[in-house]
Amino acid sequence: MRSLVLCVVLVLGSLATPAAAGPTKAEARVAAAAAAFATASTRQQAGAAPVDTVYVWSVRWLDAQREQPLKGKALAAAAAAHLERMVALEAAVTKAVAAGAAPASDREAAAYYRAEAELWVERKGKR
Repeated sequence: MRSLVLCVVLVLGSLATPAAAGPTKAEARVAAAAAAFATASTRQQAGAAPVDTVYVWSVRWLDAQREQPLKGKALAAAAAAHLERMVALEAAVTKAVAAGAAPASDREAAAYYRAEAELWVERKGKR
């Protein structure tokens, strides 16, 4: 009898918390974009991916965050994190151009990406 009660409690407990089963689709999208950004960034630093790939995945990450119920400070923080990523990208690209490992056009693109990110921060995360 005791084991039957325990089984019922466990089953009812699992039915009562379906959200505990895993991340929401929106959360999974944010996580996937963050992982793709990390991969693109690593590949770009190794010279195996273009600079715009890193930018695209950072924006996709930000867009995924924008589609979550973020408001006020959380949305501004997501935009600020994107800016930090673009500042780091610009610094890495500037070094690569100085070393002759990347074309000057990459430096100009990275400067554009950083400036755009600064604008989004000024707008508190909005485009």
